[in-house]
Amino acid sequence: MTMGPRKFVFVIGIFIWGNSFATTSPREAYEEVKKEQAVLVDVREKDELKSGMIDRAQWFPKSKIQARTNWESGFKDIAKGKKVYLYCKSGKRSKEVQEVLLQRGYRAESIGGYEKLKNVLPSRRGM
Repeated sequence: MTMGPRKFVFVIGIFIWGNSFATTSPREAYEEVKKEQAVLVDVREKDELKSGMIDRAQWFPKSKIQARTNWESGFKDIAKGKKVYLYCKSGKRSKEVQEVLLQRGYRAESIGGYEKLKNVLPSRRGM
C-alpha cells in the first residue's frame, strides 16, 4: 500500500504540528509546579544558568542525558513520578529531551525557552 503525495504531506504536517507546540501554557505549567503536581526542569548547560532560572526549576542538563551514563536514576529523583515540564534557552533542546523522556515513559512536555519564559514566569538569579 502506497501513500499518495497529499496524504503524505498531511501526515507529515500533523507530525510536525503535533510536536511543535506545547499543549500547556507556561503559566498553567507553573501553577501545576506550585501545587507540586508537576516538576519544572531546566535542561541548559551550567554556563547558561548565569542569566537566571525560572523559580522552582530544577537543573538537569541535556548533556547528562546525552552522556548515557546512568542518567535516569538521577532524573527519577527529580521527576518523582510527576509530569515534567522542560525548558532550555530557546526551546529546541527541551523538545529533544522531551522526545527522549517520552520514549522512556515519562510524561514530559517542553514549554519553550528561558528567553521568553522569564518574561511571563517568576525567575531567580542564576547559579
